[in-house]
Amino acid sequence: MRYAHSLIRIDPERPQDWRNLDRLGWEVYPRQHVDADEYARGFRFAADEYAGPLRNFEVTPRSDRMVRAVIDLCHREGIAVSLLIMAEGSDFRALYSKAAQASIRDYTAGLCREYAIGVIDAREWMPDDAFFDGHHLLPGSAAVFSMRLAARLESTW
Repeated sequence: MRYAHSLIRIDPERPQDWRNLDRLGWEVYPRQHVDADEYARGFRFAADEYAGPLRNFEVTPRSDRMVRAVIDLCHREGIAVSLLIMAEGSDFRALYSKAAQASIRDYTAGLCREYAIGVIDAREWMPDDAFFDGHHLLPGSAAVFSMRLAARLESTW
């Protein structure tokens, strides 16, 4: 997100500190573990930001065009495509309304049928204590997740 600020909503009350990014643009979390209080603070922050959008989730025409443009580009360039639904903690997953869950399921299923691609649903791959706020993995957990994803991709292709 270092170079694509326009893709995220910037909250003036919660400015981003772009100095804490690694060479690939990932924000580096400073600890391997969080205690219950720190997790609760992180989750409250995440819930404040995402509860409304996840309750009323919809795939907008602009988002749909962008997803399709990336898939089309990959196909033109001979790049294999799989959709990934990222890992989330159980309390973060609970923020999605049933309608939002159905919308995501139907949208990804439609893309998979239309483009003959697969989906990797990793929402439940990681335990709740792997996250520092319900949806961002702690560094060691991110490494575990990445190894599992690599193995899954390797077996798929």
